[in-house]
Amino acid sequence: MILDPHFYHTPVSLPITFSSRTVVGFYDEASDGSVTPISAASLAEHPLPELKRLALAHARALLQHLTPKISRDKHGVAIDVRIESTDPSLSSLVLIPGFTDQFANVLGKNCVVSIPNRQVIFLFPRIGEDLQELTDALRSFYHNNAWPVSTELFEWRER
Repeated sequence: MILDPHFYHTPVSLPITFSSRTVVGFYDEASDGSVTPISAASLAEHPLPELKRLALAHARALLQHLTPKISRDKHGVAIDVRIESTDPSLSSLVLIPGFTDQFANVLGKNCVVSIPNRQVIFLFPRIGEDLQELTDALRSFYHNNAWPVSTELFEWRER
């Protein structure tokens, strides 16, 4: 599973609630790390629940090998968490149930997530940061990459 811009028209994809520009696309990953969209015909062999389970298992394994970087302001307050990887399925980390919980002690219980391209995820505290100031930088990550994902901000809240 990879978050994709809607305009990719990924053959097998699921909508994201409240998003008009971003979907979850399903891909097959080759041993060299490249990905190709799966076809609707392949769902007969591998149904969506199985694909989701495999993708989340891969995301959990990937997360174990990543080191999130925390940026702080001059007062030592966290302003963002940045996660980077060359693995094209990096965006699937946000689909792991409870993913943002591991950053609650740094960002608070509610946070905002940005996935401007396939190589980076940003998490921001919901309160205290003027997200408008960040939009130019995030748009640059989106527009200056071969694999853009989204200009949308996704919000996670404790329920």
